[in-house]
Amino acid sequence: MGVLILFVDMKEDPREGGVKVIDSHPNSYNASTPSAELFDAPFSVGWNETAAFINRDRSFSIIVLGKMGSSYKVMVGNIATGEKAVEVNDVIGQAERAIAKAESEQRLKGLDEAKNALLKAKDAYAESRFTDAAATAKTSIELANSATKMPVVSTTATPTTSTTATAGTEKVSVPSPSFDILVLIIAIVIVALVAGLFLRKRKQTPTPAIPSPSTHTPEPPTPALAVAPTKYCVNCGASIQEDARHCPECGASQQ
Repeated sequence: MGVLILFVDMKEDPREGGVKVIDSHPNSYNASTPSAELFDAPFSVGWNETAAFINRDRSFSIIVLGKMGSSYKVMVGNIATGEKAVEVNDVIGQAERAIAKAESEQRLKGLDEAKNALLKAKDAYAESRFTDAAATAKTSIELANSATKMPVVSTTATPTTSTTATAGTEKVSVPSPSFDILVLIIAIVIVALVAGLFLRKRKQTPTPAIPSPSTHTPEPPTPALAVAPTKYCVNCGASIQEDARHCPECGASQQ
């Protein structure tokens, strides 16, 4: 994909070769397959691409600056500008190859800085700031080449016991639990069961009530009062004392 440039000779009939396709990669295919020669004819930016068409007879160049959606951004310049664009595009391609090599070798420490520098170089190129793009791309190459492998974090392996199958085909490693931990867990379970049974039995057995000592002082018995003998009045029948001479009710003599 890229920009396909056609050369139209107005002096010739288009049906007789007046339109010619400008190939960005001439002679890139085998001579036995001439139809495939134009597969890589478009101009584009990036690794192994030709970024500009330079016409030295007419002293102008057509430069591809980058892709914008489904189209491409191009500019027309002189021969020097076209040559500079081709040179900077090659440096950007070198930065892409340096980053790809670091990734394949697992040299990831410091590689993010190289990728950020490459993005800035491409942005500068797209704005036709070729000097800035070249300098930033070279920085990206240096960062990619100096990237190192990430440090390996060592971990302590869990003690294992090896169990060899009788068929002799495979050895299986199973983590061996600590004996002290198993004993501690069993002891905790037994204590919990005993405590639960004790609490349950205590809850079911009612506690007898203990009478509290009384602070009441018993009163002394009341002495019985002597009752004088009585008799009935001979006149009105009222109850009077036995030795009374007159009735206190009617006054009659009891003699």
